[in-house]
Amino acid sequence: MKACAIIAEYNPFHKGHKYHIEKARDLTPAHIIVIMSGNFVQRGEPAICDKFSRARMALLNGADMVIELPVCYATGSAEFFAGGAVSLAEKSGIITELCFGSESGNLSELSGLAERAATESESYKKTIRVNLDKGCSFALSRGRALKTAPEKPNDILAVEYLKALLAKNSGITPYTIKRESDYHSEKLTSGFPSATAVRKALLNGRVNEALEAVPDNCGEIIKTALAEKTMSNSLDNYFKILQYIAASTPAKHLKQIQDMGEGLENRIIREALACNDMRELLSRIKTKRYAYTRIQRAVLHIILDQRTELLEAYKNDPPYIRVLGFRKEKSGLLRELTEKASVPVVINLKNAKKVLDAEAMALLEYEIKCGDIYNLGLGARRVKNYEYGEEIVAVG
Repeated sequence: MKACAIIAEYNPFHKGHKYHIEKARDLTPAHIIVIMSGNFVQRGEPAICDKFSRARMALLNGADMVIELPVCYATGSAEFFAGGAVSLAEKSGIITELCFGSESGNLSELSGLAERAATESESYKKTIRVNLDKGCSFALSRGRALKTAPEKPNDILAVEYLKALLAKNSGITPYTIKRESDYHSEKLTSGFPSATAVRKALLNGRVNEALEAVPDNCGEIIKTALAEKTMSNSLDNYFKILQYIAASTPAKHLKQIQDMGEGLENRIIREALACNDMRELLSRIKTKRYAYTRIQRAVLHIILDQRTELLEAYKNDPPYIRVLGFRKEKSGLLRELTEKASVPVVINLKNAKKVLDAEAMALLEYEIKCGDIYNLGLGARRVKNYEYGEEIVAVG
């Protein structure tokens, strides 16, 4: 049974994502398994709606199964995000292909860049160090080292996916689809608007405009979530939590948080207690060297208490596969996953301790804690262990 992976955030799912799934099916007659970020995403933000709602959106629009990318990878740099996701694909035992979007749409060119980056010669490393010392961001420094590096977000991720496949000597076949929208665009155009544009419209109350950009079945999920006040989460909702941490936690402890370094923890503590909201804080901390999303990730990791040791412990090596949802008529795919995966498959949280060892269970418990923190941002009444009350999403 062949399966093709799509690595995604679906924040939220829109018509461009549906197009991607349809094109993937055109390229390869395989089942579609989405490896999706959970409640927090790579930009260093909470997803605008919870992972179970987003999994349902994907399953209603062509995906056959959705598995979760653990939060330590989902909120990491492009390298760790891609490495964790590709590792899950490898460990599934059934994924034979990977289809990702890219601005260039040129797989040969992207593969060449991945091969060059994967070698990391001394000259390459030296150029990166020199540019970092000049105050450049890591992405820009790496670009100068590669000379013809990707600059757009999906091309950058594409190179990292291909690098990860090379590092694992993977037999998974990569495909790329040319992206039809601008990742950063905040305009709701008539074609395929970006998720950024849809999120902005929802957060600003322009709901009807946002709904035009998503499939009708997703629109119903969004409207229900808005009515139940489980939609429109944002990093701004966690500012008071950050201020409390800054006021009560010694800098030496925050230094252990992922993405800290060079005194960044001291600046965050100082500015968090002097600012009125998250936007002001981020603008005061941002420098030429640290991109906006890099700062957001650092702030989010403080809120989640995501320590460097966590990512090091599970570096590109997820110890389990957690299924968030599947289509009922594809139950055979779920059965094959549980039989062929090289790591335990978690379908029911209540049974997780029966299939996971202590190390894997520790990561899953951290994931559940992060879900509780996600609910704090929504002002939910039920917070503690809320995921134990959620059932796997079964569609069809």
